[in-house]
Amino acid sequence: MAGRSQPASRWMERISGAVRRRALAWRRALGGPPPALSAAKALNWLEECAMRGNGLAPTCGSTAVCPGLTAAAIPTLLNFGRTETALSFAYRLLAIQARDGSVPDAGLLHTSIFNTAQTVRAWRTLVDADLLPEALPAMRKACGYLVSRISDDGSLRFPAGGGSFERWSTPAVQLAGFSELLAAARRFQMPQWRLALARAVDRVARRDDASVGQVASHVMAHGVEALLELAEVDARCEYLARRALDQASACLSADGSLPVDLAHEWTSSAGLAHFAALWFRAGDHRAGSAAMRQLARRQTPAGGWTGSWGRGAAFFPNHGSAWTAKFALDAQRLQVATAFADAPATLLEPPADDDARLRLVLDLADDVAARCGPSARIADVGCGSGRFLSRIAASRPRLQLTGIDPSPALLEHLPQRATGLPGDLLRLPAADGSFDAAFCIEALEHALVPERAVAELCRVVRPGGRVVIIDKDARFQSLSLTEPWEQWFAPQSLMQQLAEHCDNVCCAPLPSGPQQQTPGLFLCWSGTKKAAAATTIAPPQRRAA
Repeated sequence: MAGRSQPASRWMERISGAVRRRALAWRRALGGPPPALSAAKALNWLEECAMRGNGLAPTCGSTAVCPGLTAAAIPTLLNFGRTETALSFAYRLLAIQARDGSVPDAGLLHTSIFNTAQTVRAWRTLVDADLLPEALPAMRKACGYLVSRISDDGSLRFPAGGGSFERWSTPAVQLAGFSELLAAARRFQMPQWRLALARAVDRVARRDDASVGQVASHVMAHGVEALLELAEVDARCEYLARRALDQASACLSADGSLPVDLAHEWTSSAGLAHFAALWFRAGDHRAGSAAMRQLARRQTPAGGWTGSWGRGAAFFPNHGSAWTAKFALDAQRLQVATAFADAPATLLEPPADDDARLRLVLDLADDVAARCGPSARIADVGCGSGRFLSRIAASRPRLQLTGIDPSPALLEHLPQRATGLPGDLLRLPAADGSFDAAFCIEALEHALVPERAVAELCRVVRPGGRVVIIDKDARFQSLSLTEPWEQWFAPQSLMQQLAEHCDNVCCAPLPSGPQQQTPGLFLCWSGTKKAAAATTIAPPQRRAA
């Protein structure tokens, strides 16, 4: 429109966009707010089910620890920042490994190929994170054991005794976790391991029996996951996996339930949660989101899930399932990640000069440089493409800038002077006190456990350093179209979390509007890192294996 200033025009665009979002939100509100799965409750429930730190049983309250489940939970716990629990599980697995490298079944009497493969994955995750280097010899022995069970024709030779489910499951399920041999073959310079794996994969691909419904969903999901991971060895595996995922998606009911198999209508919660994670991995956001809505509705007040539900439910219908909690957490984490798969194009746009968030970040940079010197260290946590870091780099050229974000693709757009670190808010890839200041803009709302994210943000700032969080005001969330996992914040609640680690905590609204005079959608929380924080998230000390 002629005569209209650019800031005013941009403000009118924001107003019209807000009106459209509120109209959509009101229409959706007529059917009630979407259910939201609580990751924090699920994590607490999972840790409460741990048997004196020795591991997890398939059902909460059972006395028989399952090494395979315990191992499978370790990467999940690590991703959500529960490092101490993950390490305690890993040390227990080291203690029960047999001399031949194998890991036993739940009764600790017989060898389990499945449990051994899951344990290799757990140890590798911790070794890669430099948390358990002493597990390398055990990992090599376990891989050698797995390879020793692959026959010349590609079939697996199962150990005598035991009731491990791999005996009667499909060949695809039998290879669950075997993809770990790929990285292990490179790490330990054992090319013959890859050749042995290729024989086993070829046999599975030729059998072509990875069809959903032939076995229970909580069993078949392991096979579909194995096929997805083994596509690097044989391209036929990806075709089989995606076909199976499409079949499972077609079986989803309107409420997001998944029949356990072709002969029964009841739902296995572990199967549904595992398939939800696989759908997100494969890019089927519709099926994954439908499953997550059902899982959110079925989550108990304590944070867990019963093993099954529906007419005739026969898989621990009255007991909590630890497998379900593990896969539900994995699925929710993937749900958030896939929601931003198409976001880079929108996140590359630089902030406007009149953006109050930009002015606050530039003021923070000036303050830190004045107190700590022109080469002070500043981190943008959840930086995306580095829109705010780019503006700091252009005007404050001597500051040491770091951007942390889960998306490697977005980190490629950081300014040349900034260091990019792939990492999650729940487990930041930086040592204690690495930065003189850290800021987090519109990222905390996507952290599935905000309390943990705030603790991590404060951990990486040195005592006396500045911590700044800019995010949305919870009072406006009911009028906005948001994802179920998004969490907007009330001023006092986030101040209390920040006050556990910082002094001089305050919260102020950021101005908005053409003249930047009225309070708007965003709030700014800030504080000064305590000299001795009330809580620390330092990695636990290593113990002897």
